[in-house]
Amino acid sequence: MKAAEAVGRYFRKFGDIACTLLNQAGYDFCTGDVMAKNPQWCQPLTQWKTYFSDWIHAAEAEDLLQASIFFDFRHGYGEESLIAELRQHLFASLDGWSGFFRHMTENALNFKPPLGFFRNFVVESKGRHRNAFDIKSAMTPIVDFARVYALKNGIEETNTLERLDQLRIKKIISLQEYEELEKAYSFLMQLRFVRQITAVMDDNIKPDNYINPKKLTHIEQTMLKEIFKRVEKFQAKMNFEYIGIA
Repeated sequence: MKAAEAVGRYFRKFGDIACTLLNQAGYDFCTGDVMAKNPQWCQPLTQWKTYFSDWIHAAEAEDLLQASIFFDFRHGYGEESLIAELRQHLFASLDGWSGFFRHMTENALNFKPPLGFFRNFVVESKGRHRNAFDIKSAMTPIVDFARVYALKNGIEETNTLERLDQLRIKKIISLQEYEELEKAYSFLMQLRFVRQITAVMDDNIKPDNYINPKKLTHIEQTMLKEIFKRVEKFQAKMNFEYIGIA
């Protein structure tokens, strides 16, 4: 027990130092405290297996939030076999547990593309981001789509584009569907990147994800609307396949 406690203290201190250095380098501390410096997330492999099993079988709102964050884990440095063992445990826990995917899909469908009934952009009506929408949230439906289908089909990749490519290779989605999703995600990512550079270089503020559609070109606005319409189509597909509602 003393050895385990000493190891725990070592890694908590290491996590605190690593997160502090990242914060100083420009990677701000997570506002939700999902960091290695938080003792709740600085745990041995056995505890992470317990976390994963509990989240899958409980599938409450908080469990789904944790799942959406932590199920995308990947190897960064150190003993890669630990990652392989945890991933094996994850897919073994998911096997035959269709209820989890239903709940995860229901949660994913809460994120809607910012497009109104009359195909106008839905933007913030007040506050510092007035007349803008959060492009990171607008990308979430594509990320969620790739995550749900990847987990359901035992795909180990955690990067969204790599997941989509594997779904194409396994013929879970068609080539046309892959190309639509890949181009949509890449375009949104490009707009997000440009906005963050603009925030720093032109507005002299911290990078953010809020885009004012009126500041986009007519072509960019048209492409965005078309992308959001396509995203709605893929959400309907996921809704039908995992919940059974057309």
